[in-house]
Amino acid sequence: MAPRLSIGMPVYNASRSVARALESLLAQDFGDFELIVSDNASSDGTRELVQIYADRDRRIRMLRQQSNLGAHANFGCVLGQACGEYFMFAAADDRWAPQFAGRNLGFLQTHPDHVGSISRVAFEGPPDAVAAAAREPGTYPLEGTPAQNLRRYLQGPGANSRYYAVHRRAALARAWITERFWASDWAVVLRLLEQGRYHEIPEVLMWRGARGESADAYAAIRAQGRGGLDTWLPMRRFAASALQLDTVRRDPRLWLRLAWLNAYSAGSMLRRHRRAGALSR
Repeated sequence: MAPRLSIGMPVYNASRSVARALESLLAQDFGDFELIVSDNASSDGTRELVQIYADRDRRIRMLRQQSNLGAHANFGCVLGQACGEYFMFAAADDRWAPQFAGRNLGFLQTHPDHVGSISRVAFEGPPDAVAAAAREPGTYPLEGTPAQNLRRYLQGPGANSRYYAVHRRAALARAWITERFWASDWAVVLRLLEQGRYHEIPEVLMWRGARGESADAYAAIRAQGRGGLDTWLPMRRFAASALQLDTVRRDPRLWLRLAWLNAYSAGSMLRRHRRAGALSR
């Protein structure tokens, strides 16, 4: 029989944090889940460490990538392997209160108009990164119409913590985008918001690691840019994806917001580039 909840953990060189994350998930007071860990060709002992936990707990299923797929594809891999009615992504540097999975899943079971549920979050890590992430954790509830929810979300996606909500797996699978581009996680959430609402439990039950590529967006965009436009207009493919949605196409206010995001991100990239050039002289 399939578990009620699938948890997908994509990992890469996470030996310093993955044990704590696994222990936090295995301590959930809702136990009917599978934990799918996809190791993205780590070179630091992550694979061996996860295998120790897998040998102890049959709920853990480990996938071993022979070469690095990239982060987005590895997220898609764990989602594609899931079989539970509900699904949540889990990052290897995050941790959760024991009630996190059960309370969010319980809400979804009694509210069929919602596609996802998450608690409030707090951040852990370097002080500057924590301060930046905590300003907009991105877990406020979105309980209005699709147009209202999309407008509010685009006003402040912040750290997009709701990407790590408990979701209805079928809804997340329909929303999934296989193409990799900057803010593709935002694009997935937009597609989910066309299908339903997001709930927030008004207390902190999740702690996110304030590290990773979004901690330095400029460096990450430069590293993954496929050419001039992708580097200097990093939100253009996100905007193109958003404009495929019926709700967005019908709402000029959403067009204006997408245009603002493109202009703001391009300006930020130019300012960072000039500053980096000045510092290198």
